[in-house]
Amino acid sequence: MAEYTLQFEKNMNSLDYFEGIEKMLTGLLEMDTRLGVVTSKDRNQFEKETQRFPMISTMKIITTSDLTENPKPSGDPLNYTLEKFHLKKRQTLYVGDSIFDMQAANEAEVDFAIAAWGALPAASFKHAKYLAKTPNEIVTIVR
Repeated sequence: MAEYTLQFEKNMNSLDYFEGIEKMLTGLLEMDTRLGVVTSKDRNQFEKETQRFPMISTMKIITTSDLTENPKPSGDPLNYTLEKFHLKKRQTLYVGDSIFDMQAANEAEVDFAIAAWGALPAASFKHAKYLAKTPNEIVTIVR
């Protein structure tokens, strides 16, 4: 983790959004969709790593790993978010790029879409309700 942090800080100024992410976020916001982040990063790491990504860092719904006792793949972070922000499970779509994200969504009983553009290619996401190959497909799913 120490090496990751060192390399991240060294290269952080060269990071950018995945292609299509800004358009996806704008499209979802135009539909009055409530957007948020549920991350495995603690608050300090999240704030440091999203400084260059204001569309993410300024979201009103942010749940970091230090807010629940059990992190992902537990459903606790999603359940915490649902409760704290008065969200309905049947109206919630959790988008992620890892098996842990899918497991958390399944445990919390919310729909899950795999963000295939950032996922490991060999991973199996057979329990994902949706597979999005591009960020724009998330807008189509939500619509």
